[in-house]
Amino acid sequence: MLFFVMGLPGRFSGWCDAVAAGLAERAGGPTGTIHADTLEELSLGAMKMDTSRAVIAARQPGGLLRRALIEAGRAFIVALDDPRAALADLVTRRGIEIATATRQVASSCACVFGLDAAPGALLLHAGRDGPNRMAAAAIARHLRFDLSASEIDEIACRLGDQGGYILDQGEIAAWWDGLDPGERVIAGGALGPYLGHSPGGALGPITWAAELFFAGDRPAVRATGGVDITGRARCLLRGPRIMLPPATWSLSVALEVSPDAAEHGIVVEATAGAVVGRTVIRPTGFGEVEANLTLALEDLSDHPIDLILSNERPAFGGHLTLLRVTLTPQPPAPE
Repeated sequence: MLFFVMGLPGRFSGWCDAVAAGLAERAGGPTGTIHADTLEELSLGAMKMDTSRAVIAARQPGGLLRRALIEAGRAFIVALDDPRAALADLVTRRGIEIATATRQVASSCACVFGLDAAPGALLLHAGRDGPNRMAAAAIARHLRFDLSASEIDEIACRLGDQGGYILDQGEIAAWWDGLDPGERVIAGGALGPYLGHSPGGALGPITWAAELFFAGDRPAVRATGGVDITGRARCLLRGPRIMLPPATWSLSVALEVSPDAAEHGIVVEATAGAVVGRTVIRPTGFGEVEANLTLALEDLSDHPIDLILSNERPAFGGHLTLLRVTLTPQPPAPE
């Protein structure tokens, strides 16, 4: 038997995982935990388990897993939190640097926030349902564990605030305000539309900073400065490998090109497992140039968006600098 907990990375989701596992074990016997975001990961994890019961902890549940869960009519838990709290947990408790942590939280938001109104979902929020007996009892009822109130209370008390206390809004705001301005630009552009997002509400524009991208031929080097296009036609930069919610998105890529690069076409491809958008920037001069394309993303992708920028032909010199990538969700077409 499998029990699903979808949530943002951080302490509250971890607590919900542990409570669900503790309840399942008390109700039916040994229960493991499988960290899986796709059906393939779930299958591999289940084959490695030595028990028939497991909690599936998903922090970036892919489209196929979400669809299968809903179509099967399964009950599951959605553990939400302020995205800034999830970011703070990754940065301060796990030591992950800000750009990588932003990528993880933004992808998780894209995958999880769309489940807040899904059939079968029990929505719990750290700010409202923080680790307590009532939240544990709600999980038990929703996943249909036949346990007494005293058994549920014992598990909730034993686990306590799993992994440390849950940050309140004042602590979250203080941590956020204490970030370097450049770090706030990176995180704020990618996470801003999810802050205070209400179920069913429309998202605002998302901005991906250059720090979320990498040099094409040096995948460990961030694309924060000029990229030398000298040499053969090749991938110049790529990123950010961030999941997006299903929607039609208008994507804008802003570059600055040097005078000796102005005559070179720059191919822009967007992939999500396969190519989902393509255009070519043909600068008419140097300075800032922009490319626009449309991405129609369905709710079945297990793949993040990866933008790949390449030069069309060999170059004897020149530089380009990624300024920003802006994504704006488009309203659904009228039926």
